[in-house]
Amino acid sequence: MAMPPAAACSDRPAVATRRPPICRALLLGIVLAVGCHLPASVMAASPAPGEPGAEAPLTLPTPAADEFQFVVLGDSQFHDPPRFNRLIDDIRHLNPAFVVQVGDMIEGYADPDVVAAEWARFRQQIAPLDDIPFMPVPGNHDLYNAERLADPLLEQLYRAQWGATYYAFDYRHVRFIILNSDAPGAERSIGAVQWRWLEARLAEAAGRQIILFMHRPPASLENAEALHALLRQHPVRYLFYGHQHHYHFQVRDGIRYVMTNAAATGALPIPEVGGFHHLLLVSVRDAEIRYAVIPADSIRAPDTVTPADNQDLFDLHRQLAPPALALTAAGENRWTVSLPLFNPTTRALTLYLQCRSQDHRWIFTPAAIAPVQLAAGARVELPMALHFDATRRPESTPVCEVQLPYQTSHGAWIDYRRDITLSGF
Repeated sequence: MAMPPAAACSDRPAVATRRPPICRALLLGIVLAVGCHLPASVMAASPAPGEPGAEAPLTLPTPAADEFQFVVLGDSQFHDPPRFNRLIDDIRHLNPAFVVQVGDMIEGYADPDVVAAEWARFRQQIAPLDDIPFMPVPGNHDLYNAERLADPLLEQLYRAQWGATYYAFDYRHVRFIILNSDAPGAERSIGAVQWRWLEARLAEAAGRQIILFMHRPPASLENAEALHALLRQHPVRYLFYGHQHHYHFQVRDGIRYVMTNAAATGALPIPEVGGFHHLLLVSVRDAEIRYAVIPADSIRAPDTVTPADNQDLFDLHRQLAPPALALTAAGENRWTVSLPLFNPTTRALTLYLQCRSQDHRWIFTPAAIAPVQLAAGARVELPMALHFDATRRPESTPVCEVQLPYQTSHGAWIDYRRDITLSGF
């Protein structure tokens, strides 16, 4: 797994030489290359052999010279390890160029032995990223000791784990700059040495677009206004950060400031005001940079549904039971009906049935239906009688519900239900 360079001002050749993004096939046989070069123009598409019609002109977008995606993660701190682990697994399906986590990766606030063990645990968490480069940003929990003070020993331990605490790298046409907002002796600020380094990295960007990362919200730094004034002088597009365990963004003088939170516990867990766990997927297409906020557990693995489960539930929905049945008169205020059930799958099923009406005035016989064991391909007819008292005429339609606990190939149980409406009374 790639790590930041030991020298803070070094580029990252491991990132810059990463394989190009995969080209994706679209409908109509057209292939748009994501990050790949296409001919400058595609004039027409020919009809398939035997199909009538002349060649039809097509309008295609101009291929991007540079196009890629990366992921930004916020705080984790072992607050919800299972959820953070799922986020890491989700990133594998997105397959971005690289991942940046904006600090507070561990709980910290402890002696070096405990912190070293936490770093080992965190490395296990992100191990599934495999060949996707991981770019860390130091946070206060990563650098502070038990007295909640920035500790040179813990900063040294951080450097042994990850390399530089602030660094820059170029990927395609963008310069990425990682800052340390909690260096010992310069807590909650960008210190003098790092400031001069930042000025140099911004000045030498040579027309590149610039994206920055730090842990603390820039507005909370002691030299916040001076930092914003410096960034305004350069083509800075975004500054991503964390620390406060929620999501928000604001635009100031054309710079987009974005706070993010991966899996740390929030003080206000209200999704409508940013209190939810998530990742940011940033898409770069030439001069255009956009990002999407993806809530945790929103991404599904490609094999999340098997063809067998899909076919079984499709067939059951169509053939397990009819949506409606007509009642047969059997006397005054009395009717009969036979409920047909069919198992179209290759597995044995257990069905649970109950009949009801909204005003509870229909009386069903039998009142309780025993579970029905239905072998693969089997059919069964369940006789049912209905009546109501003359003085309690119902104003509702009787319904029999079929309930099927269905276990998927992945082991999950689905509570599938199907109503049979009884009519003709």
